[in-house]
Amino acid sequence: MIEEKTQVSVLRFFKKDAESLADYDAIVTVTWMTGTTVFMSGFKGTMTRQNLRELYKWLSKKKITRIMAQRSPLHRLPFSTEIEDGLFSIDIGRLMGRLEQKDEQGK
Repeated sequence: MIEEKTQVSVLRFFKKDAESLADYDAIVTVTWMTGTTVFMSGFKGTMTRQNLRELYKWLSKKKITRIMAQRSPLHRLPFSTEIEDGLFSIDIGRLMGRLEQKDEQGK
């Protein structure tokens, strides 16, 4: 018997008019720590607000409630709280509430 479980995902964010796989905005590696927590690492490129919003919504749909990430002082993770030196956490439930309010205000 074989059981397969995906534990690492590499996400690529493409420009709307991307003509090739090399024409990306950003890449991030997502490690699935538990059924509700992921660890993000290996950020490459430029993560725009639109990319982040898309990422957070995608994770929320996958029932993720917490994002963890190690970041250097030179890089930020918007909406995160530093819980230890260089280790950041985002509560997706709270964040999605904020994003939904902004979406409502924008309509």
